Amino acid sequence: MREQEMLNEVLEHHGADVFTFETTASFGQDVTFWTLQNWAALVLVLPDDEVLLPHFLQKLKNTVPRSLNLLLVAPTLTPQLMQTTSLFTRMRVVKSPVDGFSLYRNLIDLTTVYPAGMIQTQPRYLTDQQILVVSDFKNKESPGQMRNLSTGGIYFEISELVPSFLPGDLIRIMVDLQGLNSYQFDAKVIWSKPLANADVTGYGCAFLNNEQVYDTILARVSSTNK
Repeated sequence: MREQEMLNEVLEHHGADVFTFETTASFGQDVTFWTLQNWAALVLVLPDDEVLLPHFLQKLKNTVPRSLNLLLVAPTLTPQLMQTTSLFTRMRVVKSPVDGFSLYRNLIDLTTVYPAGMIQTQPRYLTDQQILVVSDFKNKESPGQMRNLSTGGIYFEISELVPSFLPGDLIRIMVDLQGLNSYQFDAKVIWSKPLANADVTGYGCAFLNNEQVYDTILARVSSTNK
């Protein structure tokens, strides 16, 4: 089932001219270079060195335009890294090691132009955590997959023929943290959208208590992926 979902997602987005790539051993060019280039996205692998990382992040802040689509592959998710991500308009962070499909999905997500009401203005941490979505008002429980997480909310998907929840619904989300106690939090459905080529609905939700929820989930998810 998961393999078919991956295939459907690639077929939905793939084309002969979707991406071209240019590689470099560093991003030591000055700010003028990055301003003049018309890159769709910049992908950087962060160093696994506590001494080097702060200098790397400072170089990133000083030379890379804040509006450039930026994907960071990081061995660990540190507070300093997450603070840096808040400075950029469109950024995704993925924890290494990362497989080819996850990298592809990150790039598609990062470069997608969303309609009004679905514009993503905060850095995203992409994941595939299992969740259970509960609505006390509708007396309904639906298993799903959390696809990305930000300081403002989450995006998750549910396999279903008919959408379970509507914009404006208040829901409770329980995150399965791989053997640890599940974490529960309240959220509000902002938008929903059926996915092409699959009986799946995607939901964008806002946290009802932003920073505390984000910090707790990110810390626990990161610890389970080490």
